[in-house]
Amino acid sequence: MLAEDPLRRAVTDLVSPEVVQEIRSENQALLEAAQNIQAGLETGRFDEAARNAAKLGEVMRKHTLLVEGVLDVLCRDDVSTSGKLP
Repeated sequence: MLAEDPLRRAVTDLVSPEVVQEIRSENQALLEAAQNIQAGLETGRFDEAARNAAKLGEVMRKHTLLVEGVLDVLCRDDVSTSGKLP
């Protein structure tokens, strides 16, 4: 049996599996929204592309705040950028 990586264990202790799953879920939503925008633009469905762009912005804001929170936990000694987000 391989020894567990101490860094991975430390990260797991700080960031719950639920948070990791949420980040992965949001990554998928971001990718899908971007692909839908591209498809709408390529097929001339600009109304659909605009709706997907709005969704992309919403998901991106939520995702950025979540990731910034995780980074704040992982990098407590570093200067935080969370306060600089709109």
